[in-house]
Amino acid sequence: MKVILIQPYYDNIWEPIGLGFIASYLKKHFEGELDLQCFQGNFDTDEEILEACNGADFVGFSCTSPAWPHALRLSKQIKKISPKTKTVVGGFHPSALATECAAEESMDHVVVGEGEKAFFDIVSGNTSTSIVMGTKLPMEELPWPDRQVIRNERTVALAESMNGKRIASFQCNRVCPVACSFCAERVVTGKMNRKTNPIRSREIPELFDEIEHVIEELDLNYFKFVDATFDIS
Repeated sequence: MKVILIQPYYDNIWEPIGLGFIASYLKKHFEGELDLQCFQGNFDTDEEILEACNGADFVGFSCTSPAWPHALRLSKQIKKISPKTKTVVGGFHPSALATECAAEESMDHVVVGEGEKAFFDIVSGNTSTSIVMGTKLPMEELPWPDRQVIRNERTVALAESMNGKRIASFQCNRVCPVACSFCAERVVTGKMNRKTNPIRSREIPELFDEIEHVIEELDLNYFKFVDATFDIS
């Protein structure tokens, strides 16, 4: 099975940590041989991305709204050169505008919400619907994001070249306790409810283990959190 993950181009670039979680979950649960690669529009040309996608079984995009036009353009080109390749799109933009994204002929599946299990189900042939609802998994069921697949060293090197700081991102929580009108967090993780959709947090020792591991692996001297609201406790 050949699977390509893509973060389309956008001026503000960080490592695609969401795709890192999807990659690690897929590698943990998929049975069989898996050729899994990841590309970023800020580092890889369209020609390089399309060459990798030619003959792929599945191509998955992760999109915010500014990145959607590039994803759509790539998906149309992929369908021309590799018609049998199935395309999947998830992230903030598709979660907010699922019906609109699903109406595009070059997109086979739209994932709404958290994408780890949904993408695994699609790749495993367990769903045929165009719009696939994500599953809110407990944080302890999510393996660490696969930073080798997403080639995290590229964004670390970019940060160092721009400001002298070697930085990588970590996620501690999912679901936010507030619902700011300008924020799209709730379209992915849902509106916080103590009973039906509580804040899901990682165990602190387990989080520290990942941070220590990545500091050593990528020679970090800074790190940041991508949580919607980090200081909830």
